[in-house]
Amino acid sequence: MIEVGPNFIARPYRGVSVQEAGSLDEADLRAWLVGRPVYRRTEFIVAVRDCERAVVQVEHDVGEAIVAPVRDLRVLARPDEVAFVVDPDVDTGNASQMARVARAYDELMRGLGYASYGVHGSDGGAMVGRELAILDPEGFLGAHVLQLFSFPSGDPAEFEGFGPKEYAALEHMQWFQSVGGYNAMNGSRPQTVAAGLSDSPVGQLAYSELFESFGNGTSLVTPEQMLEQVTLYWLTNTAAGSVRYHYEEAHLQREPVVSTGRLGVAVFKDDFQTIRSLAERDNANIQHWSEFERGGHFAVLENPDAIVGDLRAFFGAAG
Repeated sequence: MIEVGPNFIARPYRGVSVQEAGSLDEADLRAWLVGRPVYRRTEFIVAVRDCERAVVQVEHDVGEAIVAPVRDLRVLARPDEVAFVVDPDVDTGNASQMARVARAYDELMRGLGYASYGVHGSDGGAMVGRELAILDPEGFLGAHVLQLFSFPSGDPAEFEGFGPKEYAALEHMQWFQSVGGYNAMNGSRPQTVAAGLSDSPVGQLAYSELFESFGNGTSLVTPEQMLEQVTLYWLTNTAAGSVRYHYEEAHLQREPVVSTGRLGVAVFKDDFQTIRSLAERDNANIQHWSEFERGGHFAVLENPDAIVGDLRAFFGAAG
């Protein structure tokens, strides 16, 4: 049994782990999930109190979402604030492309009986969150994300008003592209990469260098946290499936779409630096913006208190 908070007990079993509380019936939920192939290999944790609203914590990318969200439930599941947290870990082999994942999450929340919910995500999870803001379904409280991946389009007018902060953000993007080779590998030959990740724990450790911010000295992720994440991927042999979305997104042909759903952004100093003017070009309803001096790409591991406080501020203003 995992103690999550007052009146919150998560009871794990293979495939799905469900928090039983109130009127939620585990047998009915399990039957509902089995009838929907997209969820058959989806792991999620539900923390429930008697309420009608929910927050979905969307997976991050390779690594982070396995352990950290369970700990976040302890601080999010306060009776006077967030009362229902769902943590899905999508099998991207079954649910490719972020838009499809977003639709699956919306169906999941409706199937759980909640007409109102919001999402929080980072990296791949932030992309899913933005897709939900594009869908903007009825009762959607908004997406709280740690990045909005908006880049210059080539129009010189976009650089008008740029100052040292914005140019520093562009330099950080260029640096990340120079060291983030995993994007190119996953986006072109994911099955080739998968063989090495599935065969060697040393390979899995080396491939997880993003946890150390590629050695630039800014990461606050501890060795114990990194080993915890990598061990879970190794023991469950799930590293290959976790990188498939890179390939799907790289080969997706789609015209740019402006989101209109409610968005909140939290930018951490040593993470991808979202440029606000570019983000506002692509997203018409950014209602919350925060910047933090401590934390990087895995901020939920490095500075969880800041994220929890920002979540409460963003969703607390949702009405």
